[in-house]
Amino acid sequence: DARVARDARDARDASVARDARDARVARVASDARDASVARDARVARDARDARDASVARVARVASDARDARDASDASDASDASDASDASVGALQRFAAWVIQRGSYWWWDLPYIVPTYLGALQLQKPEVVKWSQPLFEAFVSGVWLIYWTEDTLYWVAKPTVKKDAEGRIHCETGPALVSDVEPLYFWHGVYIPAEWIEDRSSLKAETALTWENIEQRRAACEILGWPKILAALNATTIDKDADPEIGELVEVDIPEIGRERFLRVRCGTGREFALPVPPTTKTALEANAWGFDIPTNLLQTKEYRT
Repeated sequence: DARVARDARDARDASVARDARDARVARVASDARDASVARDARVARDARDARDASVARVARVASDARDARDASDASDASDASDASDASVGALQRFAAWVIQRGSYWWWDLPYIVPTYLGALQLQKPEVVKWSQPLFEAFVSGVWLIYWTEDTLYWVAKPTVKKDAEGRIHCETGPALVSDVEPLYFWHGVYIPAEWIEDRSSLKAETALTWENIEQRRAACEILGWPKILAALNATTIDKDADPEIGELVEVDIPEIGRERFLRVRCGTGREFALPVPPTTKTALEANAWGFDIPTNLLQTKEYRT
């Protein structure tokens, strides 16, 4: 009986020990699981904090850009006059390189700031938080922002000059003036700067052989059609009564030789000088060649544009 009692006690002690061991294993597993969950939560929180920090940094940078502009406007004018033209030119060239190179990050504010209005409408405070400073910067005059790891560059909205029909145009200088680069336009057509700044460099042969047809027309208008044809001693080969059929002329271009051009008015009232094959004999033939249609088909058309 004593032995049986002892065996029973030993069995009970073994069961208790086993239960204790199982409980300890379960506790360790639970602790490990809790630690994993905590770690995952911490990682998620860190990721969220990093994202919020990034958004806040961009918003802060945009706000700083606006403050910087206000400070610049309030600065003493004599300080600005101390900067040399060379330094200003170097800064503009650098800005143009930064914007046009396409590396790092940049935002076109006219494109991105409507996000703020949408966030207000949809009641998304997390989007309002980062987009509102950008919207305010845009309203204050910022056009582009461009940033590297530690520096923000911002570009003010450009000044644009237009003709009576609302096309970008200026006959005396750049039609679009910005901190990046001055751009030149002639009645809505982009042209090289030297055509305006150094008109003497624009020659008749350059205008008449320029590859882009719209720029060719602009070059001819800048020089003036009478001047171009007179400078090249244009000879009329054939002239149609309809100005939209045009006048076939022949000119002698230095280093190229004799070429034929169709001087014609398009449906918009503008005049063009179009190069045509030297074998062309009439203005009608030259016009039909430009449309790649038979001459008799062009004669039957009542309206052409």
